[in-house]
Amino acid sequence: MKKYLANFVFSAKSPPIPKGVLITDDHGMVLDVLENSDGLEDVLEVEGFLCPGFVNSHCHLELSHLRGMLGEKKGLVDFISPIIEMRKASAEVIQSSMRVAEQEMRANGIVAVGDICNTEDSFGLKSESEMHYHNYIEVLALDPAKAKSVFRDGIKLLDQSTEMGMPSSLVPHAPYTASADLLAMLGEKGRSTGGPLCIHNQESPHENKLFMDGTGPLRDLYTGLGNDLSFFAPTQTNSLEAVLKSVGGNVPLLLVHNTYTTTDDLSKVAEYNSQVSYCLCPNANLYIENRLPDIKLLGAADQLMVLGTDSLASNWTLSILDEMKTISASDPSIELATLISWATNNGAKFLGVDSELGSFEKGKRPGINLIYNVDLENIAIGQRSKVRVLS
Repeated sequence: MKKYLANFVFSAKSPPIPKGVLITDDHGMVLDVLENSDGLEDVLEVEGFLCPGFVNSHCHLELSHLRGMLGEKKGLVDFISPIIEMRKASAEVIQSSMRVAEQEMRANGIVAVGDICNTEDSFGLKSESEMHYHNYIEVLALDPAKAKSVFRDGIKLLDQSTEMGMPSSLVPHAPYTASADLLAMLGEKGRSTGGPLCIHNQESPHENKLFMDGTGPLRDLYTGLGNDLSFFAPTQTNSLEAVLKSVGGNVPLLLVHNTYTTTDDLSKVAEYNSQVSYCLCPNANLYIENRLPDIKLLGAADQLMVLGTDSLASNWTLSILDEMKTISASDPSIELATLISWATNNGAKFLGVDSELGSFEKGKRPGINLIYNVDLENIAIGQRSKVRVLS
């Protein structure tokens, strides 16, 4: 049995407990959370904030070998252009980079990951990992004539992931890589299985431009790569409304990035689907577009908020604490207890593992993180804050 006494204990389900005590068995299973240490012996005092293990709700482990290879703050189109060629690498390089990336996530207190997959490259590593992974099997085809074939290919990869013991769901990449037909098929698949969907949403203003009138840099990107877009008919709506209409309601849908999402967009979300959640990857937003989403607007939408890191192609680290630091620096009014809930329990809930992870509750084994170098007076984190994994 272990008894941790911290300046504050964040259960992720209730207000932080000053001088609280977390009691676990030797394997990290929560036995109790107490409001004081009165009468307890063999208590281990730690300075800082105790919280459950973090959930990285959006990552691309397959792109780990691209760390530092893509320019920063050039915008989405210039970010996408070189990836097609640059992501090609030897199996040895890809595997080695993914192993290093997973070790980095573990060292940064991450216990569960929602991970985008375009190939089976990461399956072997994940199937042997102690971390929990949910594989988002990504299918891409803006041309409606290709919807059925890419869907079938996705199903094969999905089945392979499932056979290897990893929960998975079939998802689109972004509005500009999925036809209405493909989105409808994915929505129906999600409704039939209950598997959550995710999609990169409004990462660039050019995304809305393409759907409004069929022009702009994203169209130029397609044609520059030799693709004929004569089949594409603008919806004369923004990209998010087009997605919501095609996917349909009654399916869990995670909107990722949301860099240019507005109040009007949120009203459309409420109209079409009550099961939408929002994922913030603020450091990736800064890396690509040098712009943050309206975090306060999204946080006030009364929907589930979660945090992700995106990939090492678009981020400097794979650290949920670093994402929290960026949010806190941009808006100190967002309480740390709220950030921790986004980073832990909410992510676990979206991935369907909140019975085991995400909060300090009896019977759970959520991992234990100590956040130190903190502002104890204001119950806040800063740029010097770090995380240490205790279990």
